[in-house]
Amino acid sequence: MMNLLRYYLPYYLPLPARVHSVSRAAAALAMLVVTLSASADRVVFALAHNGTSGITLLKPRELTLTTSRPPSVKRVPKGLIAPYYASIELGPKEKVSHFTLLVDAPEGRPSKLYVDANGNGDFLDDPPAEWTRKTYSGRANDRLTMSVGGATLQVRYGGKIVPMRVSLSRYDTTEPSRAALFLPIYCTADYGREGDLALGGKTYHCRIADALTRGDFRGSGVPGQSGVFLLIDVNGNGKIDVRGETYDAMEPFNIGGMTYEVRNIDADGSSMDLVKSARQVAEILPPPDLSIGKRVMRFEAKTTDGHVARYPDDYKKKVVLLYFWATWCGDCNREVPYVTRAFKEFHAAGLEILGISLDHADQAPLLASYTKEHGMDWPQVYDGKVWDAAIAQLYFVTNTPTGLLVDGDSGTILASGQDLLGDRLAETLAKFVHKR
Repeated sequence: MMNLLRYYLPYYLPLPARVHSVSRAAAALAMLVVTLSASADRVVFALAHNGTSGITLLKPRELTLTTSRPPSVKRVPKGLIAPYYASIELGPKEKVSHFTLLVDAPEGRPSKLYVDANGNGDFLDDPPAEWTRKTYSGRANDRLTMSVGGATLQVRYGGKIVPMRVSLSRYDTTEPSRAALFLPIYCTADYGREGDLALGGKTYHCRIADALTRGDFRGSGVPGQSGVFLLIDVNGNGKIDVRGETYDAMEPFNIGGMTYEVRNIDADGSSMDLVKSARQVAEILPPPDLSIGKRVMRFEAKTTDGHVARYPDDYKKKVVLLYFWATWCGDCNREVPYVTRAFKEFHAAGLEILGISLDHADQAPLLASYTKEHGMDWPQVYDGKVWDAAIAQLYFVTNTPTGLLVDGDSGTILASGQDLLGDRLAETLAKFVHKR
């Protein structure tokens, strides 16, 4: 069960270098590497577009549909049956560019999308918009169909035009919990700016994200709520982690012990000043890399039976499952039978489990009775701090259950994630425990 409020900002952006290829035009642009001096340095960024699956924003813009044809619309395709219109504005707040979307949505038939991408009011001189259908599960677990696609809008910034791609989606109008016909279109940014920064003698790949799809990278102007983020791959793992690599562009941030600030960012995000700040803020490190083959962090902790567990040093010649869970977690309750069954089957062959309970304060009696009742015959570490628990903080645990299967000799991670859930847990253990 995910604790979103504790750790997560409302979006997640993988770096396109690993997940998606950058657009050909953007890739052709050289990315400037800047080493900061005491004065401001102008940093130049290249425009980048990604596939819609490469960006997940939880704050899309909601575009209201109407049957009223806007006065700015001059020509529309012939043969429309049930046209609905929506408008979107992108660009510098001083003078935004206006675009109109047209959805032909006859009842009981697939809809069609048209986008006035150049904003001249003529739907007949624009490239075809992308618009396909895919299925999803509704709130009643029924199979529904949504429309997804996108278009590249020609946004004007003073004397230049910048192509800004947006992704578009519309849910199934037959879903009982949603309003039919005028169900809105959701619009999210599928554009960004990226480049390389040299900070403190190290080079980092970074990206500027317009999380609210406004087309103005200067944001709201309110520190901490600008809606524009500087994303820096601090740990070099090819993606952006929410903690320690995501910075509000209007707030100072610390990397490598030095605090920096963004100033004078262009509306189109193409360049900005980056300076060493006179202010000091704490550095927040990104999460540890807990992928397969990496080594876990060592720790010592007292278990509920009074012993001190030294992890993973106490597990030489063993395979140990580090298991984060809680009695209040519904998913954990469903997984307990699989874990206890696996422990009984593989314990004699060399499996050990160290449970890390994220139960609330003063719930030690409940934890003791629960583990006894369910046959959880392995040590438990519990400090009553839930998500602030020391080991949960060390491992940046944000959901339960979370498991890591580790080689006790080397401390190397053997398996994680879905491979340690349900019936797959026993299958995974069979690969590693019986080999020893």
